[in-house]
Amino acid sequence: MRAASASCAPRVARALRNSRELSTRRAPQHTASSRRSRRTARANASASDGETTIHVPSLVRVCRRIAERGNVIIQDVTRGGALGVKDKGGSATTDGSYVIDAQTEADRRVEAMAIRAFREFCPTLALVAEESFEGAMGSDEGDAREILGGVSMDGDENINADDFDDSSWAPKLQRPIDASRVAVYFDPLDGTNEYAAGEREAITILCGVAVDGVPVAGVIGQPFYKYGRADAQGALGRVVWGGTGIGVHGLDIAKDAVAPPLPPAGPHVVAVNRNIRENRQEPVLEALRSRVDVRISATGFHYLLLLERRAHSALMLRKASKKWDTCAGEALLRATGGGGTRTAG
Repeated sequence: MRAASASCAPRVARALRNSRELSTRRAPQHTASSRRSRRTARANASASDGETTIHVPSLVRVCRRIAERGNVIIQDVTRGGALGVKDKGGSATTDGSYVIDAQTEADRRVEAMAIRAFREFCPTLALVAEESFEGAMGSDEGDAREILGGVSMDGDENINADDFDDSSWAPKLQRPIDASRVAVYFDPLDGTNEYAAGEREAITILCGVAVDGVPVAGVIGQPFYKYGRADAQGALGRVVWGGTGIGVHGLDIAKDAVAPPLPPAGPHVVAVNRNIRENRQEPVLEALRSRVDVRISATGFHYLLLLERRAHSALMLRKASKKWDTCAGEALLRATGGGGTRTAG
């Protein structure tokens, strides 16, 4: 890459023009100083001694638009009825029953769209996307072209349509960062097994941004938010996003909502996967005196439950958990004072 175009930050305007803005909400006008601060950040990125740099707030804008467009793709595939389910190679649960590792047409179409948008934003971006990483996208170029051809990315977005100024982010994220320190972990459809079995509301799109291996920003698309609920109004779907310094946005927490009381005042309320592949899970639940309120194999949905104060924790005691499952949610939890830990602490 030539030094003159080394920064990936200025590419955001082009990337956003090539993805479809689905929200009809009018954003407030920005002040001249806020627009100048954005231009300055991008100018500084361009002059970074020829090194490729990434402006994280701009990258998150791209993630948000990918989630918005992904929500619509999943809804379209679902309405069409032909989910195109494939088994990537499942595993056995603790009782010996086989559980597939499903992939659907929605997974494939959303990931194809996302890869195109991320590469448009920054060709050298370190991107770990589930289906591509597991070699499950297929190698038929004709099929890939057909998938991309069915995704419209000719919107008229621009960065000034965003309703949060970059100064809301943590200072360390306001400045362009060397691209070698940034990674994106992407799951085009989390909870695919549940989706293939008929679940809708718990399905999510996960996009996490890590800097130096630490989750700093996350975007969760939920295409069937409030699906089948009596209080559902307007179009289905939402996008929850946030990160270090800027907090979390897009949640639906009632003003009078009360979180479950913490132990010992009440039970430890947890969310767990439906299929148990790890013998440690039940002993852990018993030792923590837990009450399982949600049992569904959808990690992104578990994070939303935590963020909306409907559970104290979520347990993912299985070797199949990957960073594309956890990065987005952990970044959002960190932004609200929560966090994640490994089995060993």
